[in-house]
Amino acid sequence: MPTRKGWLQGYNVQVGVSGDQLIVAVRVSQHTNDSEEFIPMMAAVQQATELFQAAGRDDAVVGVVLADVGYASDANLAAPGPDRLIALASGRNQHRAAVHEPTQGQPPEEATPREAMRHRLRTPEGAATYKRRGATVEPGIGNLKKIISGLSRRGLQAATAEVNLAAAAFNLLKIYRITSTTG
Repeated sequence: MPTRKGWLQGYNVQVGVSGDQLIVAVRVSQHTNDSEEFIPMMAAVQQATELFQAAGRDDAVVGVVLADVGYASDANLAAPGPDRLIALASGRNQHRAAVHEPTQGQPPEEATPREAMRHRLRTPEGAATYKRRGATVEPGIGNLKKIISGLSRRGLQAATAEVNLAAAAFNLLKIYRITSTTG
């Protein structure tokens, strides 16, 4: 992957996390830009959801996809698929806009996808829904980094296998902790 100082043997890891903080999808790529990974990750999450449903999990549905500003592009805002809230600014600036420039209702029909998203993120419902990202996605990413602080294998296929193993370990540990405290 290119860096400011040259090239680095590295990968970009994307995770799809459920509302209960389980990692439901993982993608590893060599794209430096997250925005290129949004549509493939959204498809991976939808595919995982279909597998859960085929296994009898009627509660497995994709509600609202929450993504940070790194995924903000016109293509991602307008792509077909589940409902989504994609940040258009840093968390602080986005929160400030929702507090100081609140709005209500649906975006105007003539709004561009970016204008419509900006409108939705400034509604009380949109701001509250997007705020959940910090309590669902970020803990999953942080805990995954505790399990695997760096990749030890080279090659995209090997790196993908290593990240999937770490995600499985994370999920098993999370399920164990939940069931051991409730049982």
